[in-house]
Amino acid sequence: MTLWDCIVVGGGIAGSVVASTGPNLKILLVEAGTNTHAVENIEWIDMNNAIGGEYDWGFSCVPQTHLDNREIVSPVGKGLGGGTIINGAAWARGHKVDYDIWAERVGDPRWSYEGQLPYMKKTESLFDNFTNPLSHGHTGPVKVQSPGSTDHVFPLREPLLESWKELGIDALPQLDNNAGDNVGVADLQENRDQGKRQLASLVYSLKGITGLTDSLVAKVLVEKHPKDGHLVARGVRLENGTEILGRKTILSAGAYRTPQILMLSGIGSAETLKKFDIPILLDQPAIGQNFHDHVLIPTIWQLKDASARYAKESGNPIVNQSHHAIGAFIDFITVTSLEKEGLVVAIAEDEGSVPDPTVHPLLKQDRAHSSHLLQYSGVSADGSAVLMISVVFIILSEGREVVAGELAAEPLTVNSTDEQIDARVREMAAGCYHPAGTASMVTVVDTDLRVIGVSDLRVVNTSVFPVSVSANLQVAAYALAEQAAEIIGSTMKKC
Repeated sequence: MTLWDCIVVGGGIAGSVVASTGPNLKILLVEAGTNTHAVENIEWIDMNNAIGGEYDWGFSCVPQTHLDNREIVSPVGKGLGGGTIINGAAWARGHKVDYDIWAERVGDPRWSYEGQLPYMKKTESLFDNFTNPLSHGHTGPVKVQSPGSTDHVFPLREPLLESWKELGIDALPQLDNNAGDNVGVADLQENRDQGKRQLASLVYSLKGITGLTDSLVAKVLVEKHPKDGHLVARGVRLENGTEILGRKTILSAGAYRTPQILMLSGIGSAETLKKFDIPILLDQPAIGQNFHDHVLIPTIWQLKDASARYAKESGNPIVNQSHHAIGAFIDFITVTSLEKEGLVVAIAEDEGSVPDPTVHPLLKQDRAHSSHLLQYSGVSADGSAVLMISVVFIILSEGREVVAGELAAEPLTVNSTDEQIDARVREMAAGCYHPAGTASMVTVVDTDLRVIGVSDLRVVNTSVFPVSVSANLQVAAYALAEQAAEIIGSTMKKC
């Protein structure tokens, strides 16, 4: 039987990066989904068409009591490339405070913003050399574009900037929110190359790596060391019963499958394992806990007649040019923080006492809270209105020239009650498809990403994020994997 130097489970962002950095090792990459490299035009697949299709795991949650008992779907990419097959391609880092909190939580400065910045830069190739050059990479495998770099701009661009400014939200320097501070208005950057999506498993070469696709890992093979009885990972077992042996095993199976595989391997909460008659090798109750995602709340607005030419399918020849058919129909990403004075009052009302601003997690640091993306959506089903979609609820000031009003049975206004707003959230809130935290750093893995209590087993994917990042998770996942590859390479001769 072949003994692999390293078995990497999962061919998404993290798995592709880690596998590609060990060309001198005998590495096996095991992916449950298909070999997308053999799929014609896979780089042109549209997110809306991909979700719910053959490249989506199709996960959903149990009915949520506080969301009108709705089942919330959570698309996850299935196939070589993982999430990069089906995601929206937004390229956003979040706020430096997110990573500094991460480092503080785990007690390791390598996971601070400054600690992760070299790896963020290493993975990217920005569209120019003068946008915050000290904060960006220009030679990495992932190409990054912006509306301006691709002429992917819209006629409402200036009115939107003016509107945000009127609301007290300024444009960030050079319209770049990937330089440590993301609070403000910025161009929406995307990891696309001339409009094409970039699969992680293609931009990070897997040449020399053995790939095994359409192969579901059922468990990690874990046994007790004959000398001292400590647990050691010896490889994996596939769903069909095939056992594959490896000196080291890395789980890059995402925030849902990673804790599942660990628990099926006998590593998890003893109470849960007993419930499913799984032999308990290690009682680790933190596995599967600390799940976090971003909440998405869409609203649809009708543009005034005079502004109809600004939207997709409106007939405006500028907007209907071919390059606007590629990528998101969005100019800007606007990130806002919470207004502290009003928040103190709200917390006191909800929690029954005035919060200490030096301790309370919502008050002690200025950080991003909400992202607002306005998408030029097209025409309504009956053709009577030109629409704009906002992925969060935004109260626009009176007299706004481009928006006529929200399209809803009972439109929200500045006078809407808490009860009305709560009802809308229960009705419309969904996940943002950014799952993380389920095999968290410090509680499940150490800061070298080794599973605590099991030798020769690591986790490298968003499940190790101990805290939420105020952005899409792509950049953070790439940076994590780049640093993980360096850690693994520096601490072990093989894998």
